[in-house]
Amino acid sequence: MAVGVPVVGTDGGGVPEIIEHGVTGLLVPMGDAEAMAEAIEQLIRDPALRQRLGKAGQERAHEMFDPVKHARAVEQVWAGTRSTW
Repeated sequence: MAVGVPVVGTDGGGVPEIIEHGVTGLLVPMGDAEAMAEAIEQLIRDPALRQRLGKAGQERAHEMFDPVKHARAVEQVWAGTRSTW
């Protein structure tokens, strides 16, 4: 995501917190190899979708995992001015 490549992930664990289906990537059911293959084929066939998901995913990754933002949040926690992320 961080480099603008569209992603396909599973709908379990923490993945849906990062990937929003149809917005920042595609989600498929866990353990469903056929659905994974279909999602990948969908990206191969649709260049506009690849571009849109790649761009939105990159923006999301930069928002969520910006090292400067995280460092500031950690400083705030240690300073006692922030209780949660």
